[in-house]
Amino acid sequence: MWERLVLQVEGGYNDIVDEYIHALTCRDLLEDVVALIAPPRTDRIIEVVKPWDLRFYEATEGLVEPIHKRPSHPLQWWFYRVPAKQGPRFERHLQWWLEAEASTVDLDRAAVL
Repeated sequence: MWERLVLQVEGGYNDIVDEYIHALTCRDLLEDVVALIAPPRTDRIIEVVKPWDLRFYEATEGLVEPIHKRPSHPLQWWFYRVPAKQGPRFERHLQWWLEAEASTVDLDRAAVL
C-alpha cells in the first residue's frame, strides 16, 4: 500500500484527503511491524521501506501542522507532508480540509477562553 501511495503522489495525487490519510496510516503499520520485530529482520524491512520513504518525501511538501490529528497516537513525519503535484479533486478537498481544521482549532481555543 505504501508503494502504491508513493507512486500516486509522484504522478499527481487526485483522491480525497480521507483516502490520503488512510494510506498514511498504512505507513504507520510498517512502523509498528519494525517496532515488534527484532533485528536483523527489521534491517531488511527498513532497507525496503527507506527508498520509498525518500521518494515520498521528495514528491511532497511540508505542513506546519499535521494533516490528521490523532491525540492517542504519536504522529510520524509523513503526516506533515502533502503531495507537491495535486490533482484538482485533491487540491479542492485539501483546501476545504485545511480550512475546516483551522476553524476547529479556533473553536477549541474559544472554548478554553
